[in-house]
Amino acid sequence: MSFTRNPFKMRMVLSDFLFKEGLKCNIEDGLCYIEYEKHQYKVSFCQHNNYAECIILFDEDIDDYNSLGISDKTYIADKANTDLENHCKVYAFNNGIKINTSFYFTNKKMMLDLFGEHFAEMTETIDLTTEIVNYSIVEHKENCGRKIGFTTSCSDSKSEVKVAAKATDNK
Repeated sequence: MSFTRNPFKMRMVLSDFLFKEGLKCNIEDGLCYIEYEKHQYKVSFCQHNNYAECIILFDEDIDDYNSLGISDKTYIADKANTDLENHCKVYAFNNGIKINTSFYFTNKKMMLDLFGEHFAEMTETIDLTTEIVNYSIVEHKENCGRKIGFTTSCSDSKSEVKVAAKATDNK
């Protein structure tokens, strides 16, 4: 059986490669779990006709991320996706960020070379996305309760509105 038709062999080769690079990699339920810089990644392999695909996934729940509104979350994903010209896609959900990238390969050397490139892009995307998320959270906390004719309560994402000033008609 050829290398690209044997997901077990692909996982083992990747695991050995990562171990030699000093990264922790466990194989469970057909996925490779990689630990790198306090983050966990999942790697899976699929077959599409005669082509093998490697998919690298990252998802993480972020503290205080839930306090952001949907427009802030959308902004985070849009900014990360447009600021970097790479293969990663950033998705912003209610509870956290998900990032994925994938590539096709035809042999072991190609798989390891492309994995290195795509994994580097993934870590770069995570760094940028984390920076944008942290900035958005700080900005949200600073703007919370700011008076612009009304105040908002930060305790709930569905903000309470209280009238701070009342318009008068002086005719």
